[in-house]
Amino acid sequence: MRLSAFIACLALCACPPPPEGPLDSGAVDSGTGEPDDAGELDAGHDAGRPPRPDAGVDAGWVNVPEAQWCRSLALARCWRDARCLRIDQTRIDDCVARNLVTCDNAAYVLGSSYGMHRYDADAGAACLNAHDYGSCEQTPAACGSVFTGLVPADGGAFSKEDCNPDAGYFYASENVCPRRCRPWAQLGEP
Repeated sequence: MRLSAFIACLALCACPPPPEGPLDSGAVDSGTGEPDDAGELDAGHDAGRPPRPDAGVDAGWVNVPEAQWCRSLALARCWRDARCLRIDQTRIDDCVARNLVTCDNAAYVLGSSYGMHRYDADAGAACLNAHDYGSCEQTPAACGSVFTGLVPADGGAFSKEDCNPDAGYFYASENVCPRRCRPWAQLGEP
């Protein structure tokens, strides 16, 4: 009995002491209202390089505004590329800049203001979070419900998300503004 108590005491003495306070709590300093970052050690990819405070994405994206959709999507894609070992984490900023070239945030905001599509911020967050796991090649299935196109066939559209997918598709090959939602061909048509 004494030997087992001695071994238990020895095992407890060999354990390292618990850390003092959280390493990165993401809490807000009540005096200044600024994010309180406990140091350089961080559990997730959102923290950036110190001394930037933690952006809070360790727990995932939450309620992404449409005005920030392109930048958020670019960042999610680039972190997926880093996860899949396509790029080094030091190249994230360059990757985001390249992804932003093909995303027209002004078209999304304009289309939304004209009622051409509906944007679901919660579905947007789910889409961005889905980039953190799964396929390194395919767009996550959760991204299919972010936008609901409302423009019928032969209507004008600023982005492919404006077109009602049941009525037609976004035709970007014409040099007109706005672009058009072309109707799907009927069965038997060329």
